[in-house]
Amino acid sequence: IVARNWDLADQAFEKAIQKAGTNATLRFVIGKARVGQAKSLFAQKRYDEARESLDLFMQDENLSKSFAATDANLLLVDVASAQGRQEKNDKLRLRHFNTAVGALKKVRGYWSNPKSKNKKPLHELDALDIKSADIKIAQMKVEESLGRNEAALEACERAAATLMNLAQTRSPTEEKPASQMTAEELHVLEQCYSKMVPLYTHLVTDDKKEDPKDRVGFVEEFGRKYLELFPNGPARTEVQNCMNRVKAYASAPATAPETPAPAPAEEKTSEKTEEPKEGGNPDGMEN
Repeated sequence: IVARNWDLADQAFEKAIQKAGTNATLRFVIGKARVGQAKSLFAQKRYDEARESLDLFMQDENLSKSFAATDANLLLVDVASAQGRQEKNDKLRLRHFNTAVGALKKVRGYWSNPKSKNKKPLHELDALDIKSADIKIAQMKVEESLGRNEAALEACERAAATLMNLAQTRSPTEEKPASQMTAEELHVLEQCYSKMVPLYTHLVTDDKKEDPKDRVGFVEEFGRKYLELFPNGPARTEVQNCMNRVKAYASAPATAPETPAPAPAEEKTSEKTEEPKEGGNPDGMEN
């Protein structure tokens, strides 16, 4: 694959799969070959074929529980995301992006299992949550490009909520200030804040259905935290711009709804009353 000799790679993987057949002791060979085949197809941007190879892997009860399942699911994240970015059918596109998020959840399950040999440190699990938000951000951009603003806002809100959950559980505290955090933990926070602040800024200025008060507070709070923790961070200019936008938006006077012009008054037609005759009864009655 490294040499990009795709035909030879595809033939080698297919040959390994056929040779292993249904031999239980060679299932790991099939698993490795399926993942390798999918990687080759993905690198060639043959996303549907790569997805088919991964689906065959996942449908095998033994393979889906093997050590190769982690690599298969990580690859599925990239394949399904690529499919989602290209898909024009709204339902299929949503399904692809949801598949990518679901695959990440499976990997998180593998890596967080205390009995697993592949158990990962907390900052690597947090990185998966950030990647999950990235998938929703990618979905948001696709929906925006297609003019589907409601769907874009929904994806934006989901991405923001994922990052907010991470920010609330990983931000520095009195018990664990930033000075006691590792470089990896700080990197997770930098990524989290820098992605979350623009998302909430977008929701403040574009989502007219929700009260922006809380979201304005989120931008101000986590924007300030970003600038304090990462004064030279790569996103400092964008974060500051977001804070300025939200401040201007919040301080702008609310636009009052236009009052319709009053309807022209109807002309009153005066009724002509007949003058009583001299000496007559004004009520027209005889005495």
